[in-house]
Amino acid sequence: MKILNAILIILFLFTGSAISQIQKADNEEFYTYGYSNGKLWETFNKQEKILVLMGTEEGIAFVSEWTENNKPYEELSIQGFRMSDIVSEVDLFYSQRANIRVTVVAAYSYVIKKMKGATVKELDEYAASLRKKYNK
Repeated sequence: MKILNAILIILFLFTGSAISQIQKADNEEFYTYGYSNGKLWETFNKQEKILVLMGTEEGIAFVSEWTENNKPYEELSIQGFRMSDIVSEVDLFYSQRANIRVTVVAAYSYVIKKMKGATVKELDEYAASLRKKYNK
């Protein structure tokens, strides 16, 4: 019963988020190459941001499972942090306006690298490569 209640709560939260997303779906500024970017991220409340990141992690886990290759999951997930910690770091990434067109998934990968101890130089180079890729 507890599992059913949890599923219903998640579905309820997701439905509310989905309705607000339908209104944003036609706005091209929220997408870079068809993927959600920082402009869309900024319209989310904290709970919606957490759900987006949970979906990202679930997608990574799915790919790892489906391909029978655990490397994507090992590289793009981290243990010991709350989702709200990751949300705060993605917010910080997008606070640099040059990063606003970077996709949410790419911003997430940047944050995971940061949380896993990448050097400032490595992070600067990675952020620069993301801006070069997405700011065309």
